[in-house]
Amino acid sequence: MGARNMLTISNQQLLRLDFLGQQRYRARLSICLREDFPDETADLSDDDLDILLSLILLRAEALDITSEDSMFVYAAMSIFLGMNFVEHPAVDAILFSSDASPDEAMCEVPFLLTGEDFRDIAEQSLSAASLLRETRARIDALSAANKVGTSDP
Repeated sequence: MGARNMLTISNQQLLRLDFLGQQRYRARLSICLREDFPDETADLSDDDLDILLSLILLRAEALDITSEDSMFVYAAMSIFLGMNFVEHPAVDAILFSSDASPDEAMCEVPFLLTGEDFRDIAEQSLSAASLLRETRARIDALSAANKVGTSDP
């Protein structure tokens, strides 16, 4: 029997593949959100929506929300109701007091909330626009700090 050739992939290559996969997923999610909610996403540039989706997907992952359907629901609710909508007692009860998986529970949230719940959440939650402004300010501050700390020869 001959020797088997094995393909090896470095950690750096794996990280790059993961990054590209996430970038492609955000692009697909962005297209879906723009198609399904054109009025609500019209004011967001592609870059702004990508930044928001990066933050939203990190938050979703922290809640063990991983399926494409549940991530879409989470992203849509984050953009339109506010970034911390999961802190509302009605959403918290659905997500964390259920025997369902986080993905299943997230997909049920829009169907189990009342009109009053939606109004409450929108009034009390951190808006996507506010989070985007804060994020841009942090990026600008970090960029400025990096420019101050370096000098051109």
